[in-house]
Amino acid sequence: MSEAPAGVLVSWTTSHGFTALAADQRGASSDGMRVVVQAAVAGLLVQCGHTVVETPDGNGIVVLADGPVAGA
Repeated sequence: MSEAPAGVLVSWTTSHGFTALAADQRGASSDGMRVVVQAAVAGLLVQCGHTVVETPDGNGIVVLADGPVAGA
C-alpha cells in the first residue's frame, strides 16, 4: 500500500454527450478529448498557484494541499 498525498482528487467519467461530441470531430476520440480537458483543468489550477499531480492511472488529478487554506 502506498501513501496518498493530502489533497483533493479531481476525476471524471465520459458522458454520452461527450462521447457524441468526440464522434462528431474528425480524428478525435473520447480518450483524446479527456486528455485535452484534463490538461486544461490542470493548467488552470497551476496558473492559480496550486500544485497538481496526475493520478497513477492517468484518469484524474490531485490538487495537493500545500499549506494553510485561505480563511482557515
